[in-house]
Amino acid sequence: MDIVDRLKAAQGMPNVYWLGLSDDAVSEITTLRNQLAECQWISVEDRLPRNGELIICYDESGTFPATFYNGEFLRIEGEEEAWICTHWMPLPKPPKAMSEKG
Repeated sequence: MDIVDRLKAAQGMPNVYWLGLSDDAVSEITTLRNQLAECQWISVEDRLPRNGELIICYDESGTFPATFYNGEFLRIEGEEEAWICTHWMPLPKPPKAMSEKG
């Protein structure tokens, strides 16, 4: 079983130490899994954003920045044409400042 197969098998498991990887590799995998979890589309049927949260919305015409306010998705830019947000995701975290890099 190669590393890709082992990682696929480990998806959704609480930890991946059984893979026989170094602590550094496990730490990196955990970080990447957490980042991936933050960057996945969320169906509006599963969960709605917090009030006032800036998000990325998806509808059949594409993606666009929006916010969620008082139970409504509000488009931040662009035309006021009709649209229905079916999925959303939080904005990614801003990049670390150059001084914070190690």
